[in-house]
Amino acid sequence: MTTTVLAGTLSVTAGIVDLTPYVIDASWSHTTGPAEASLALSELPSTVNRWDEITITGGIVGRTVSQRFGGYVADSSTRHYAPIVTLKAVGYLSLASRILSPVDELAEYQDEQAAADNLATTGTYVDSGTVWTTYIYPTATGTAAEYLAAGYDLSSGGAGQTDAAIVTLILGECGLTGKLGTIGGLSHVLGTQAREQYVWARKQTGADAIKTIDDIALGHRTMDATDGTIKRQLASPRTPGYVSAVTLTEGVDILEGASVADQTAQLANRVLVEGWLNDGVRRIAAVAGEHPSLPPGVTHESKSYRSLLIEKAFAADIGQGLSCEEVALWHLGEDSTLWVKATIPTWRDDVINPGDQITVEAPHLNLSGAAWVASVRASMSNGKVWHQELTVIARKTAVVEALLGTMVLPASLAVNP
Repeated sequence: MTTTVLAGTLSVTAGIVDLTPYVIDASWSHTTGPAEASLALSELPSTVNRWDEITITGGIVGRTVSQRFGGYVADSSTRHYAPIVTLKAVGYLSLASRILSPVDELAEYQDEQAAADNLATTGTYVDSGTVWTTYIYPTATGTAAEYLAAGYDLSSGGAGQTDAAIVTLILGECGLTGKLGTIGGLSHVLGTQAREQYVWARKQTGADAIKTIDDIALGHRTMDATDGTIKRQLASPRTPGYVSAVTLTEGVDILEGASVADQTAQLANRVLVEGWLNDGVRRIAAVAGEHPSLPPGVTHESKSYRSLLIEKAFAADIGQGLSCEEVALWHLGEDSTLWVKATIPTWRDDVINPGDQITVEAPHLNLSGAAWVASVRASMSNGKVWHQELTVIARKTAVVEALLGTMVLPASLAVNP
């Protein structure tokens, strides 16, 4: 009998420092959002600083050795006895959760005040020997007051732009232009009608502003990818962003500890969506369909969603923008399907990202066929042992297939990455 030894390999750099010789254990995780990593080190070189860029590359020798994480050094802690340093890192996208709307930055304030001939007066403040410059702003007037009160315009001056362009703009203002991969989205032009709603509000982070756009974007999510880029793609069990050739098979690739559970809490067969309120009239639409598992004596379960960024009631209404009808149909497809969530541990080192679709063949879990990847957690322990754990979502029944077959999602979904 031939024995195959699967030897793992790992390399880590932070700034200009090679941390590989110091790594004891490493783990990292990706979801449909910011990524995170944690490393146990024998020591941390003094030349490694917070916000240094960090890259993790790894895999199984002879199989798939590639980049697994890219981001910034965050924090570290040290254990005294048998010293071990725990180094935390965050994906590039996490920077957006720290950056506030540009109108909150002093330079923007000055620009807008200058435009209104209403400049701030300056003074100084001394604290522990450090001299700080202070700015005192009178009450702004005119367009500057309107601009500052609302936030940073995302409507391109009312001309409108796509959701992908808006997310790209926000990420650029967060200093992340150089980290962008493929930023997908819808074909709809947004912000031509509800212009006042399409703002990056004051005191709002870039991450929160992106979330308000992603929440209406029919399954598109902005996330850190394993290759160190920020990408935006379809990330729904019904509309995966990428169909992978990876197949994980029980008894071959799937390790001990796999599990599966029904996901019934989200079930609904009637969806109400409320949108923009203009001149006392709110855009609204409701759709209904079949339910895979109604409680006794109940004819429907309902869910409601609201966003002032949804500019139309129905897709056929005049004007540009996304409609309540489209958003409701998308949610109905998600909410009226009986899903199962499975945890799949594997020794395989294939590059898998959240949003991907893989194939799982696990008879004892009643899984056979397509499964959508919600999160990936990978680790390497003792410098050699490779391990990945996937959280996947799969369809349990085909009860709503007839319904979904009659639903037409926006054509733009077919052309997105």
